[in-house]
Parts: sequence; structure tokens; C-alpha cells
Amino acid sequence: MMQIIYVASPESQQIYVWKLDDVHGLLELVQVISTFGGAQPIAVHPSRQLLYVGVRPNFGITTYRISPEGLLTDAGTIELLTSPTHLISDKKGKILYCTSYRNNTVSVIPIGKLGVLRRHPIQIIEGLLGCHSANVDNKCATLLWIPCLKENSIRLFKINSFGVLTPDNPCIIKTNIGSGPRHMIFHNFSCCAYIINELTSTVDVIKYGNLQKTPSIIQTISLIPKDINFEGCWAADIHITPNGRWLYCSDRAANIISCFEVLKDTKELKFVNYQFTEEQPRGFAIDYKGEFLVVAGQKSNYISLYQIDINSGKLTMLSRYLAGKGPMWVNIVPFYE
Repeated sequence: MMQIIYVASPESQQIYVWKLDDVHGLLELVQVISTFGGAQPIAVHPSRQLLYVGVRPNFGITTYRISPEGLLTDAGTIELLTSPTHLISDKKGKILYCTSYRNNTVSVIPIGKLGVLRRHPIQIIEGLLGCHSANVDNKCATLLWIPCLKENSIRLFKINSFGVLTPDNPCIIKTNIGSGPRHMIFHNFSCCAYIINELTSTVDVIKYGNLQKTPSIIQTISLIPKDINFEGCWAADIHITPNGRWLYCSDRAANIISCFEVLKDTKELKFVNYQFTEEQPRGFAIDYKGEFLVVAGQKSNYISLYQIDINSGKLTMLSRYLAGKGPMWVNIVPFYE
């Protein structure tokens, strides 16, 4: 299996494309492309043949075709009325959901047969204050979760067969006042979701589905160790290993990646350790084997490759690379040769 890493660097208006050498712990730079503005959110089509990139300040989404070698070719850009903050495709690859933190909206954009985006959304939902991401649940793929930072809540929407959204019942999960929910991930083998809160640098564990008819927060835990002194909280990104054993979070004020063990029975979190990393680690990603982690330093202008100890979760730095200016979004895509 070949794994390709895509890194968006908006300040230099570039996307860097790297190939992972998992034998020697290295990244090979295979392509650098220029973007029409600052490239920020990235989403991969379920077919792994298309990459969608949100751009600013002229708001839009560019579609790139992905070759069998992982290289990108521009397939066109659509204009948006709102600033793109986060992108995600539905599981069938027919709809792209685009949240806008600045405009408090989520746009529902159809994907054509060849993967190119339709020029007009079929739905725009307004009034989602500070919506930072959109997330499709792993189990039935019919529920969209939208953390709204300025509301201290997660909004829940049903997804119908056309991708159109309607409020679920219940339609909202309230988080702690002042927490600022931002990004989230789902456990692959259990009805549990994990929300990172930007303003308190905490993680909420939410149980849902099956016998848990009403989603509820069962744990809130800090990702900042007690021995670190820093000013303010500024949590950013969250990811889990494919086997569901280790969960990682980044904080841009402390410049750390924190590691949690996911407890086998309850799926609650236990803080394990942390790793100082690149300055202002805005985004990171875990490879599809759960053996490597790549983090981008928005202020250092470097990305770092770490090996994950599958028995302890500990990160070991392997290599480091310059990646344009302001790298902030990382996606890792597997290709089966």
C-alpha cells in the first residue's frame, strides 16, 4: 500500500504532496502545486480519486483529480458566497458539506458523476454560530454533527437520500459554557464520538446510538498536562488510530500533541503522555495503518513525521520538512498498488 500526504500551506498558496516511506521513516516530496488563493480545508472523495480544497479570500472550492501515483491535476473551481472552513463528503461521494465559521452556515453541494462540484448548493443552513466542522457518523452515515464554537453546542442533522439536512431529534448537544467545540472524530467500533474544545483545551466523550437514545457527554478531560505553563487555551485538531486504541489532540498555545488511551470497556479516555512539536500545530493526521503521525506547524513552516508506538501510544520523531508558509491542513490517503 502506498500512502500520500497532502499539506495545504495557505500563506504561500501551495499544496505539498509527499509519499510516505514507512520503511525508512521518511517523506519524499513528489509535487508542489500553486492554488488560486490560500488553500485551507481539504477533503478527499470516498473513491480517493478526487481532492477538494477550500480557498480564500476569493471564496471557492477547487477540485483536483488524483492520479494512481497520488499526483494532483486541477479540474476546476466553483465560487462560494461564504468563507470555507471545513469540508467533508458524504459516504457515497454524492454530496460535499462545507461549513463557514465566519458566516455561520453549512452549504450542501452536489457532486457530479465525474466528481466535479455543481456550481450551486442545493441547501444552505444559516444561524450555526461559529460552526467549525461537519462530521458524518460512522455507523449509519445518516447523521451530520456540526460543532458550533460560539454556541457551545453540537448541532445534529438527519441526512436524507438526496443529502438534504433536517434537524434531528434531539437536534442539539450542549457542551460546557465557554468550551468552544471545534473538531471531532468517531470511534470505529463503538457508538462514541470525541469533541475537542478549542477554548478550554478539553475533550468531550459522547455516547450515542444503540441503547443510548439521547446523545450525552460521559466524560470531559483536559489535554494539557499539569507540568506545562502557558497562557490561554488554543486546542486545534483531534484524531484516533484506526484500531481505536490511541487518541491524539493538538494545542497551538502549548505546542504539544497529547496522547490518550481509549479504555476498552467504556471508551472513555486516560491521559498517557504528550510530545512537544512544531510551533502552532494547527493540523495533523494519522496514517491508515495507525503507525505514523504527521503534524503541520503553522508558525514554524515545517511538518514533522512521527512513529506511533502501537503498544504505548508514544510518539517518536523521525524526520522534518519545510512545507511552504503557514502549513495548516494535513490529509493522508492510501492507495492500493
